[in-house]
Amino acid sequence: MNMTGHICAIAVSFGFRDAPNYFTGKGLGLASSAIAAIVAPALIMYLKSQNTRKLANKHGPEAAILRGKSVEEIYDGHPDFMYSF
Repeated sequence: MNMTGHICAIAVSFGFRDAPNYFTGKGLGLASSAIAAIVAPALIMYLKSQNTRKLANKHGPEAAILRGKSVEEIYDGHPDFMYSF
């Protein structure tokens, strides 16, 4: 999500070249806001589905094996790691 914001900010900054109305810049700003309005809820839904999947498999044999490793070794693959929003 952060990367999307940075890319859009860079693209929009180059759009304000047609003074005095700046149609291109305003259009790019509106488009980047629309993209963010779509990407943010999609990302939240994806992370919620990942949390649901982890909770469903929390007591499975694969989770028991992964629990033997530290969070630093497998990062977000650890069964006790949950995404927050």
